[in-house]
Amino acid sequence: DNDIIFGENGEGGILTQQYHAVVGNPPYITVKDAEVSSSYRDYYSSCYRQYALVCPFYERFFDLAIGDDSQQNEQMTLGGNKSEASQQAGYVGMIVANSFMKRQFGKKLIEELIPHTDLTHVIDTSGAYIPGHGTPTVILVGRNREPQDDLLRTVLGIRGEPKTPAVPKDGKVWKSIVDHTDEIGFENDFVSVTDSDRTLFHQHPWSLQGGGALECKAHLDQNTPHGVPLDNLISDIGFGAVTREDDVYLVGDRVCLRHGIQEKRPLTAGENLRNWNNENPVMAIWPYDEDSLASKPSEVVKSFLWPFRTNLSDRVAYGKSQLERGLHWSEYSMFFDNRFRTPLTIAFAFVATHNHFVLDRGGKVFKQSAPVIKLAEDATEQDHLSLMSALNSSTACFYMKQIFHDKGNGGYGGGIAADTWERFFEYDCTKMKLVPIPDSRPTELAEQVDALAQKLS
Repeated sequence: DNDIIFGENGEGGILTQQYHAVVGNPPYITVKDAEVSSSYRDYYSSCYRQYALVCPFYERFFDLAIGDDSQQNEQMTLGGNKSEASQQAGYVGMIVANSFMKRQFGKKLIEELIPHTDLTHVIDTSGAYIPGHGTPTVILVGRNREPQDDLLRTVLGIRGEPKTPAVPKDGKVWKSIVDHTDEIGFENDFVSVTDSDRTLFHQHPWSLQGGGALECKAHLDQNTPHGVPLDNLISDIGFGAVTREDDVYLVGDRVCLRHGIQEKRPLTAGENLRNWNNENPVMAIWPYDEDSLASKPSEVVKSFLWPFRTNLSDRVAYGKSQLERGLHWSEYSMFFDNRFRTPLTIAFAFVATHNHFVLDRGGKVFKQSAPVIKLAEDATEQDHLSLMSALNSSTACFYMKQIFHDKGNGGYGGGIAADTWERFFEYDCTKMKLVPIPDSRPTELAEQVDALAQKLS
């Protein structure tokens, strides 16, 4: 088998030659084995952070295609005419998971590698029904040469498949793509076809929403009146706490009462944050000093956690166990005390169909599924509500859905997500900093909505 793939003495094998056409469906997964992952990083420059295999496979596909400066083309163009050689550049086509478009690991692929490959088509297939899985995908077509034109053909998604088609190839989204990719200006309920500025695809993240969404996002980027990115208005953003053993710490108020545990705080998950309110957070054991926020479990807490001490000691973060990182076995795997030193906090749901930002006035802990935003220490409650008025707006919701990763075809309550409002997105902290915030905001309205939410709760 190795001789077939790599040839004898590294020559003549399938993977040692170049081809006129390279087509495939790379794996949609990340590499779990640390040594293998490291080896990929050595060979492929696009492997960045917690990369998925789309990155090295993109490079490998283009490596396998004949290039305009390859030996084969030198033989084809004996006169040395480079433009003729360019016409012989191999074709590449792949359908891949679209996670690289918006997740941070795709930044290097998009900004460093793709600008030097001649992408000709970017086709959003995230709304198409593909039997067997709901991973959102994109089709990339190109040639192994430097870009030749300022434009590339894009098929942008508007609406997903409304129901599971009896014959998958006859699905409304897929038929729209197959029948109309060559029609510039075509638009129906499911896709729109256009030639887009190539430089848009040299910047991370990508947005492939049709129906005028790209133009609207560009308008917001350029014309937010006197606005600035969120990053300019905040002092910190990120996770509050990560236990890595939720079942041990999130025990509820009644368990704490039975065991006489006084050191407890409500621990909020992303699904608790809805409608301007923190709905029913679970009471969690709090192994920290109330004033210094240093690890200081009471004897009662240590006694309760003692049966779990082996699992708690072996928790791994940053490649090291709890004890190797110099932490006490009883404390959380991660606790960012700087995000708890002032009581006012804006928290939001990390995975949700829509933007849900909630003001907390202190006393709660927020886990990784509910990241937090901190303003300056002297910021008032009104300052926080003013910012929330923009973050909870429909305009911000639209913008966020252009830059955040779409989790897939799963809709609210199960089934296919036919409409955008049903789709779940990852509201990650890095790209959250990019959201444009206008100076003029409906602060008074935010105060009224917040007061109503508190009253109803």
